[in-house]
Amino acid sequence: MNPSSAAMLLTALLQSSLLVAGAWILISLLRKTSAARISTACRFTMAAALALVAVTIGSTAISLIQNSKPISFPATLPQGAGSIMESALLNSSESPSEEKPSSSPAGRATANPSSTGPLKLSTVHARWLGAVWLTGATLVLTAWLRSLAARLTLLRRSENAAGQPWLEIATEVKGWPLVHQVRLIPQGITPCVWGVRKTVLALPASAESWPTAKLKLVLAHECAHLLRRDPLWQILSRFFLALLWFHPLAWSIARRSRAADEQAADDTVLRAEGDGPAYADLLVECARQFSLRPALQTTASAMASPSSLTRRVEAVLDPAADRRTAGAGHLAGWAVILSLMTAAVCLASPQIEAVPTAPGKLEAAPDPLAPAPVPDSQAPSTLFEPPIGPSTLPAPGPSHETPPAGAPEETEPTAPETKPASPTETGPETTPATPSFNWQPVSRNGLDYLPASQIKAFYQFPRFINEESGNFQLRSNTMIIKGAAGSNEMSINNVKFFLKHPALPSDGGPLISRYDLSLILDPIIRPTYIKGFQQVTTVVIDPGHGGHDAGAIGPQGKESAYTLDTAQRLREQLVNAGFKVLLTREDDRFLPLEERADFAAAQPEAILISLHFHSGPTSQQGIQTFFPKESPDSSGQAENPATSGHFRACVALAAAVHANCLYKLRSTDGGIRAAKFSMISGQTNTPAIVIDGGYLSHPEEAGRIGTEAYRQTLAEAIAKGVQNYRRARSKRTSLAR
Repeated sequence: MNPSSAAMLLTALLQSSLLVAGAWILISLLRKTSAARISTACRFTMAAALALVAVTIGSTAISLIQNSKPISFPATLPQGAGSIMESALLNSSESPSEEKPSSSPAGRATANPSSTGPLKLSTVHARWLGAVWLTGATLVLTAWLRSLAARLTLLRRSENAAGQPWLEIATEVKGWPLVHQVRLIPQGITPCVWGVRKTVLALPASAESWPTAKLKLVLAHECAHLLRRDPLWQILSRFFLALLWFHPLAWSIARRSRAADEQAADDTVLRAEGDGPAYADLLVECARQFSLRPALQTTASAMASPSSLTRRVEAVLDPAADRRTAGAGHLAGWAVILSLMTAAVCLASPQIEAVPTAPGKLEAAPDPLAPAPVPDSQAPSTLFEPPIGPSTLPAPGPSHETPPAGAPEETEPTAPETKPASPTETGPETTPATPSFNWQPVSRNGLDYLPASQIKAFYQFPRFINEESGNFQLRSNTMIIKGAAGSNEMSINNVKFFLKHPALPSDGGPLISRYDLSLILDPIIRPTYIKGFQQVTTVVIDPGHGGHDAGAIGPQGKESAYTLDTAQRLREQLVNAGFKVLLTREDDRFLPLEERADFAAAQPEAILISLHFHSGPTSQQGIQTFFPKESPDSSGQAENPATSGHFRACVALAAAVHANCLYKLRSTDGGIRAAKFSMISGQTNTPAIVIDGGYLSHPEEAGRIGTEAYRQTLAEAIAKGVQNYRRARSKRTSLAR
């Protein structure tokens, strides 16, 4: 049972437990009312508790299904200031961000549950409580199933009483048409009735010799049970007890319900026959001569048992006893009372949330003896130098620049171009008030595409080079985007990206899919325009594998050891940069992916970095970075509005970290791409990426990974990428062309 399901179940059980406790108090006050009314109160309570749990679990399950299959909308095309903003993800011309980590309690992650709001349990406790409840419920239902099996065995050994002449008097009994079959049991079983669709009246074999008056009273009592639908409520009471087996008051209500059912059947007989002493003698006789086997007691009720005989005989012989039935007014009254109690319980009881605790060592409080973290503004300015040096970038020139002879054709924009207003820095979520750009999508194979010429016009790239071979470039003073028609591979400042859809050739130049432009390219070109781009104060590092799961094996060591060592080095770098850092594991032990992901998701203002090293063909090498897959609709171009901002932030984080790793390690570029890894796919608020720091199956690269110098450099590169990601969120600066 996963933690979220366990928390949902525990919430429903808590609410139904409170409802049962309140109803039990009210039922305890009904001591002098009729048995039929007490029975009705108990039944309404059991039904309300079952309904409350069913509605809570059902509504949550429907919500989860709807969230897992969200309504999708076409990817939102970029708007706002079309000029290329300072992309701190891939460039380092700016000094480090002036943003400092928040020192307020609200800006720190905490492992302690809040004193108000939901009732928080650790994922381990939630799982254990869910497992304990499931075990108890299984035992209760198992006992009931054993009783059903014993009943079937007894029926096979019984004799059908159909056609017996003594049953002719049964037609005089009210409710007799509800009896489908009468069975004579060889053992001395007390008269009882069971079944819902096909009811069975079980009588001892000696019933053939009973006097007519005695037989008529027995049949009237059992038919009264059928008229009241008691067998059906006995089944529902077993599910009620299976649900709340841990609650003593639930068992008390179930016992009261059964006792009230018997007394209500007695009252029905007395209202019809009126011979109280004769009926009391019959109850005493049945209790002395017959019994109900323990295995049958959960599926049938004894007409008379020694445990309840005294109370029932007193009630039968009491002429002042209340024998009223539960009328429509009484039913409506209890329905209203329990509806109000259910609403009050749902509003007043806390929700239970499964909050992961740190699998490893948590930073409960800052160490006063530890060195103070170095703010970004005091760190060295050597954050990141892009893989392409400034000398390789084209120098800005006048708009009438003449290309050299033999150069590829430079295509001018064909779409309307709007000049953006100067953005005003009022906060990370501020969007400049600028006219909307007139995008003109082109439909191909059911998908929307945008001509590269329109992309040039919107972002105001000074140059657009379209070669006859299908290769194309968008160039500015700070950014070069390269691609090729027919390929989904694209590079930005020599950092490789894999798009969802390949670029398509056309007469007017290559076409880029609407999905890729909106959700992948735009977050890299203009990261500060990401909606919901939250601040980052916490970094959760997940060292992949661990324990019996060693991961890939290299000639000098195993992946689980390398990821843990890199994570510890990365933590030191990030702490010095002013971040709060948490590791999912601190030593060589195995942790389920679900527990790691839940722990990361519970941290506020956090990002998740999962560290791995790869394995594959011996010729393959390089660094790869993965961001989670977005959930498009069947058209492949739509986005989920609830998570699109988070998805774009993941793309931006992947770009910042991957670019720094390439530059620092001078490694082969394995590219940035989407992947459906469970560690990052389940995150909805925490930007998350997976980094494969190289191939342990490649002889030379495995040798480098095995050195402390490589892992130290990798840790430093990732840390610089995280700082660039934070700086991209905090500043919005127009670049000169």
